[in-house]
Amino acid sequence: MSELVALFEQSLPSVLAPLPLSSEVKAAVLEHTGTLGKILVDVLSREEEEDQGPTSTRFEVGMVNRAWLDALLWAGEAQAALR
Repeated sequence: MSELVALFEQSLPSVLAPLPLSSEVKAAVLEHTGTLGKILVDVLSREEEEDQGPTSTRFEVGMVNRAWLDALLWAGEAQAALR
């Protein structure tokens, strides 16, 4: 999701509008709210390799790593499906 804006050269709300995503997922991506939004913030920090110290992560490191790896897997599958 973090690269959709660059990929489509549109704002994130414009990219997400036609997608069949739940309001919870849209709020997480657009506003970083709810549990999914908090997880997203930690995953994005990991993606950007920001080290904010051991107290900055709201979630267990293993859970954040798993979410990050799942996102990479999904992105690879989505990319393969477009070929």
